[in-house]
Amino acid sequence: MQIDLGNTGGGSDLYFAWSQRPSNDGIIPPLCFYTNKAQGADKAVFDHSRGFVIDLTTLKTGWKQKITHTWEWNANVSQMAPKPADDWQKGFSVQVALGKGADGNPITALWQQAGAGAWDALTHLSPQIAHRTNDQLVPVVELSGTANGTYNGMTWTYPLLTITNWISRPSSLSAPAPQIATAPAPIAAPVAQPVAAPIPQPVAQPVAPVAPVAAPDDGDFF
Repeated sequence: MQIDLGNTGGGSDLYFAWSQRPSNDGIIPPLCFYTNKAQGADKAVFDHSRGFVIDLTTLKTGWKQKITHTWEWNANVSQMAPKPADDWQKGFSVQVALGKGADGNPITALWQQAGAGAWDALTHLSPQIAHRTNDQLVPVVELSGTANGTYNGMTWTYPLLTITNWISRPSSLSAPAPQIATAPAPIAAPVAQPVAAPIPQPVAQPVAPVAPVAAPDDGDFF
């Protein structure tokens, strides 16, 4: 599966995101994933110990407007559309399975996020996804560390996600993904912009491909 990085959700209202900085209310510490309700309640730090599943069949990439939070999605993940204007950020949307809750029921959420930290997470993960040999399998990923990106005096921290296994798509991911964002806006004809210097991409260490194997424990957990 090839993902153009532009360098040349499960029937609930739960969403999932990467946090570089602590939340204003003090509930979420820096450098972690967290879950939250669409209406802003029930915010919680995600337990990274078992990782999570990414449903590649729901992956979308595109651009998010910084002020209005409007999304314009690419026609497919293999081709990044031109940037609509300077105040748009690269981003993506994908459904994730987070394991079972205290009541034993599986938890799914929507990871829909834009900005350098989230995008670099996908940049690091993309070469690993390319090693997939069976389209029927989905990856189990774990947080293996963090790395810093920097450009033009700005610095950010992004998660290093490592695929630890490939499993059959959990039944918890069969429900439609939650629709938190508005419907995709039509892609307007790009306005000619001055050519800016290319943004240097962080160099990630090569990650050895993980062979698809049976994983009863992972399958049972998600």
